[in-house]
Amino acid sequence: MSHRRRFLNLVMENRVTGVHSLRRVDLHSRHNNLFYPTAAAAEDAAAAHDPDVLFSDDRSSAKKLRRIRLAAPVMSFQPTLSEHSSFSSRMLNCAALSEGKTVFMDGHSRGAFLYDADARRVVTLPNHRVKEQLFPICLSVAGAGDEEDDCVYVMNSWPKPAGDPESRFQFQALVHRKKPQDLSWSNDWRCVELPSPPYVRGVGYKSTSIGSYGLVDGKVCISTKGIGTYCFDTASRKWSKAGDWALPFAGKIERDKELGLWVGFLDTYYDEEPHSLCASGDLLSAVDSCSCRPMRCGDACQDLEPWYKSVAPQIIGLGSGKFCVVQFFRTMVECCCDSRDEKVDKFLVFTGVEVTRHVGGDELTGNGSANGKREGELRMIFHKSKRYMLVDDSTTVRVVV
Repeated sequence: MSHRRRFLNLVMENRVTGVHSLRRVDLHSRHNNLFYPTAAAAEDAAAAHDPDVLFSDDRSSAKKLRRIRLAAPVMSFQPTLSEHSSFSSRMLNCAALSEGKTVFMDGHSRGAFLYDADARRVVTLPNHRVKEQLFPICLSVAGAGDEEDDCVYVMNSWPKPAGDPESRFQFQALVHRKKPQDLSWSNDWRCVELPSPPYVRGVGYKSTSIGSYGLVDGKVCISTKGIGTYCFDTASRKWSKAGDWALPFAGKIERDKELGLWVGFLDTYYDEEPHSLCASGDLLSAVDSCSCRPMRCGDACQDLEPWYKSVAPQIIGLGSGKFCVVQFFRTMVECCCDSRDEKVDKFLVFTGVEVTRHVGGDELTGNGSANGKREGELRMIFHKSKRYMLVDDSTTVRVVV
């Protein structure tokens, strides 16, 4: 089963030294392949309780999954120590321009750099100006060819009211102009301030967390319960309001252009299962209708729980209708036959997910030229899962991009 993207990038942190490292996962290798040859093969494997399928009837199935193999770190670095944060000593934010190009932004010093894994090269970027924050919104757009610009959009996830001393540079873009209009650009990167969403100028507005966000046909869309859904046109640099309603998603929403669909995790406000995955063919009407399937299976995995409430599951688009879902887990393990002596095993589970369309009895995958315009019922198929064990409490995975 083919998909366009080959590598995932894991940003890992040593909590003792503060050193971060970038490690890559080759999804095309035999050991790390997350997909069966076909969707039908995946469904047959689930029915047969294949050990590569996550959470079969065996409640310890997650611990029996084959381990994913990581290459040695391709680079290491140390973000600046923060003096003001009570919840994180070092603030690092990341955005992937492509599977080989990752942008890193230091939340304290506001320094930024790009690492090109294919060229093994570091490119320093202009300082960004988003105020120190643990989880700002980061979205990237890689320009096609040599004509379109590369852009990384960074926004305060708790927009401040207009007039607040910290309301400047709440929304900005790091722009790489590939085709300079004059010699002053010279293929350089620039930091550009962008207008804040218009609702921050509303009477009585108080800083409120953005619930979900994503890129929709050249627009940056943000959605907040009680405020509505707004879209920023990246070409005209103007905001528009899509509606008073909020999208039923939590966090980032991933786009698959070939099938013309979006995939994300449902907000618990709309669904009792906090890890329910949803595929929608029309994002801005997703508030009315969704095709959903829970990521958890109920009583069969009661001994597994999300690893810290602050670590949400992540989803990465691979192309051709394929996605990788990364979940963080922990489980208590008794030591030395003494139930009072327990340790916590922390691990990540990587799951291959495929979304297909059914039109007139035919199943359409992401291997054709859908151009984002196909209609039909969406189906979500879960393929193989693999785990990665964290060896001790000093090591953690910050983000997967």
